Amino acid sequence: SLSSERSKVSFITGGVLILMYVANILAGLTETLVNLKYFSFLYYYNANLAIGQGKTVEWAYLVFIGVIVVTFVAAAIGFKKRDIAV
Repeated sequence: SLSSERSKVSFITGGVLILMYVANILAGLTETLVNLKYFSFLYYYNANLAIGQGKTVEWAYLVFIGVIVVTFVAAAIGFKKRDIAV
């Protein structure tokens, strides 16, 4: 809702995912950066567990629902403040 260009939205989404991937890798490499793993969706969704055993971590749903609610509210506020050309 903040941008009318698809390329900007795709760039921001891709950038956020790449940053989360890098944070997940750095958290696994050094002990001093171990807390970075909490800022990555890759920590909350364990693909090996989901595909290999068909299980998911129940508390991860709360994280994803929280992110959905926060981004939805932010998008609604941004859309309401946006100047719509008629």
